[in-house]
Amino acid sequence: MKKKKFLWMLAAILTSSLMTVMFTACSSDDDDNNTNATDDPYANIEERARNIEVVDSGTINMYDLYQEALQTAQSGNADEAEIEFLQQQIAQMDYIVDSLQNAEGGNFFGTLISTLTTKALFTFSYDVINVQTTSYDGSTINMSTLLAYPKRFGVVSNPNHVLLLDHFTITDDAQRPSDWTRWSVSKLATDIGLVVNKWATYNGLIGIDCLVIIPDYEGYGSTKDRVHPYLNREVQAKQCVDAVCWGQAWFNTNTGHHLHDDWSVVSVGYSQGGAISAASYRYWLDHPEMHWVVPRWSGAVCGDGPYDPYATLKRYCEMDYLEMPCAPLLMLNGLCKTDPEMIAAGIQPSDFCTPLVANSGIFEAMARKDKTTFDLDMIIFGQAVPKYPTGHEWAEKPHAKGVLNDDTYYYFLNGTVPSDATMAKKLQTLEHCLKKNALWYKDDNSIWTPPTGSKFTFFHAVKDNVVPYDNMQSLLDKWGVAERTCRFERNNTNTSTHESVGTAFFAWYYSDWVDDLYKNKWTAGYQETEGGKW
Repeated sequence: MKKKKFLWMLAAILTSSLMTVMFTACSSDDDDNNTNATDDPYANIEERARNIEVVDSGTINMYDLYQEALQTAQSGNADEAEIEFLQQQIAQMDYIVDSLQNAEGGNFFGTLISTLTTKALFTFSYDVINVQTTSYDGSTINMSTLLAYPKRFGVVSNPNHVLLLDHFTITDDAQRPSDWTRWSVSKLATDIGLVVNKWATYNGLIGIDCLVIIPDYEGYGSTKDRVHPYLNREVQAKQCVDAVCWGQAWFNTNTGHHLHDDWSVVSVGYSQGGAISAASYRYWLDHPEMHWVVPRWSGAVCGDGPYDPYATLKRYCEMDYLEMPCAPLLMLNGLCKTDPEMIAAGIQPSDFCTPLVANSGIFEAMARKDKTTFDLDMIIFGQAVPKYPTGHEWAEKPHAKGVLNDDTYYYFLNGTVPSDATMAKKLQTLEHCLKKNALWYKDDNSIWTPPTGSKFTFFHAVKDNVVPYDNMQSLLDKWGVAERTCRFERNNTNTSTHESVGTAFFAWYYSDWVDDLYKNKWTAGYQETEGGKW
């Protein structure tokens, strides 16, 4: 890279740092669109945000953490892929530092830049706050939310944009994004570490700094004692949009810094986070009355998400195979305990399981929130449910028939309605509740399609057995491959490992699509991409 370009980059960094000290003006969008309507839950939001308490805060240097992670990986039982990944992250940071130093010809100033850069450019500040939102039962709750933003040379930068990160499925409260005190170096390869590292640290070198907002979903963190509304689309979408509303307002009024006037939001997530990323963007599109709080939402980037819970459960039954046996049980538990129709009918998740699974203690473990999804899977593996034999492609993994009872299995397999009228009614209610939480569903049973100007990016691996490709196919069937508002990325990887695809999504794929959205370079269409990056 030429010397002139790096001098310009350094000047931009130093200028941005100095400007943060002086720039405190409110955005023109907030001034022009502010409202004092008494029935508006966001009225005077920035003034009210001044009173939001900070639960935790600190500063983290990602370069140091990756170095520590690499040392731990090399001295432990980490596989070669993890070690290679960490080495690549460190090499990318070293390249930036070396390039800046070389731009100065290796002189004293260049050496000073090199020394300062590793400590200054890869550092971010974080705060955990409780944001006001609405629970699945209509009550007001305070949801813990992590905010991360760049801090260079000891000074906070004014972020250009907001990045909403919707995290993947967790079932152990200790895994919640806001609990940074428990974060170990082994977690740096998760979506949270990768996204924060990219957008709140060195990504600013190419011109984009972000305020990264990561909400704990209801049921975790400050709301641990409540039920987690797993795949309850509308509820979780509103809560995440509220996190953006209150998060940006808190940042603007409590840090002495401010988002740039033309800031916009991009939501991103993988797995459950992919579904919520898309749902959050849809919620914003459907509620223009709140656009004065969040004036621009540039789009959503979504990886292997369950956009159609009905298609997911049906596919499990068609395969008669559960790669992640707790997945359908999480779906059932979330809907039965947070959907008004299911609650009104008195339907329990155990109604759809075999007695062996219903009495295994798995639903009680979900309520305690002290076990990971792996631990929950082990509860099912430890039961005498039918499993595929050794030597089979799906060796030692359970059949769907054996976790779900016969009535449920055959109803979703081929539409067989049980003779028992009560059970038939429960299954019909479940089917409706699964379908209404699909991304494309409208309350009048018609198809919701993205309005003109919206921008969704969907990435899905064809052999994903945890969140089957049927979810993306459902959107293709409803919206069409030529839809101008969507970009469909069908990935032909040979792996069926949901977690590996997720790591690849965050390590290699999503960032360019987010960057395109911020820079208005995004294009719609349907593309086939090859695997091989994991």
